[in-house]
Amino acid sequence: MYERKVATPGVVVELKLTASERAAFLDSSRFIDEAFFERIRRTPAGGPVRYTLEELFSLSPYVRWSAEYADSTKSRAKLACVSEKILALLSTEIDESELGNVFDSLDEDDARDSPLGFSLTETVSRVRLTQAQRKTLLAMDTISGDIHKMIDVASKGEQTFEFNARQTLVVGTAIAEAVEQEPAPGRCRQFERIADRLNQGMVELPSEAEGVGPPRVGRQPTPSESTLGYRLKITLEQSHPAIWRDLEVVDCTLGALHELIQIAMGWENYHLHAFKVGERLFGLPEMDETIDESSMRISELLQQGVKEFRYWYDFGDNWWHTIKIEKEFQTKSDEHYPRCTAGARACPPEDIGGVWGYEAFLEAIANPKDQRHEELIECFGDEFDAEQFDVDEINAILLRDTGQGFS
Repeated sequence: MYERKVATPGVVVELKLTASERAAFLDSSRFIDEAFFERIRRTPAGGPVRYTLEELFSLSPYVRWSAEYADSTKSRAKLACVSEKILALLSTEIDESELGNVFDSLDEDDARDSPLGFSLTETVSRVRLTQAQRKTLLAMDTISGDIHKMIDVASKGEQTFEFNARQTLVVGTAIAEAVEQEPAPGRCRQFERIADRLNQGMVELPSEAEGVGPPRVGRQPTPSESTLGYRLKITLEQSHPAIWRDLEVVDCTLGALHELIQIAMGWENYHLHAFKVGERLFGLPEMDETIDESSMRISELLQQGVKEFRYWYDFGDNWWHTIKIEKEFQTKSDEHYPRCTAGARACPPEDIGGVWGYEAFLEAIANPKDQRHEELIECFGDEFDAEQFDVDEINAILLRDTGQGFS
């Protein structure tokens, strides 16, 4: 094990990039300020890029966003590698127990004058954590006291917390180290789920620099000009009793509908997806043997005589959903769309093994004598309720993440 150093502001570190990582980084101008690119361009090929710790710290969440929203699978993979290198470098240089003191000591005006144009104390992530995930974080001595105080709430179920840039890095770094050191598969999955929620919770930061900052979770939509609405019934196939949702949406593409289904059902958008309309498959543009899902709208399906189609999520667990277009109607100006109007039962946990795996999961958590009981409770928490459904919570997330509609 290396001996950790406690860094001070102004320390310069070296970020080593491969040629392909360098190229992907330079192509990620959507979120990252030009000042950071110029440093790379001035660095000879193969040489390390030098940043101060403050710069690297500020850059870290933007590289993550770039990896999340890159246009190709290859770029996403390369940028993810860059993100991991930055985190590894920061965790080597800075002791997490001192991280708060180091960056809290930075002058606020200097932080606002940085190339990214935002403060380390501004909100970077709005993260939803289950009770079990909060317990996991509270048990980690590498998590700073301000984070402990924030997440140590008595309420059961999921709660939303706002993390600033420093807190985001502290939690992310602590989890990355915990995964490396934790041999128990169930415990590792819990850490990885927290990390995924941290990444998915990243939100847009205010900035004077045009083009700086990621889109809101689920993409910030352009409101549809259409006044036509559609009532959809979405049912998870082979679920007994049925897990279903009723959605009212304005006319939108299948790509936009995918994001609404993820929110309404309760999935976490970890995996690939596709829509099956008759014998046609619609999916992401980079997927082979599928039609671009952004090229088909709900209204066009109806024009083609389609009133029922299927949504396929996670090609490993094979979660198939039946979608029925039950009604076309005129939207009301005083109502928010999309909205969930009814539903039943909780969404299964991700990566549980499909319908049959979910049934085995429910049996195991209900039976303390089952050999998987303890591991599953540790991983998913003892508060999982298969009958839980909260339409108000779903609509709050839809309103927060989509405004008044997708196009």
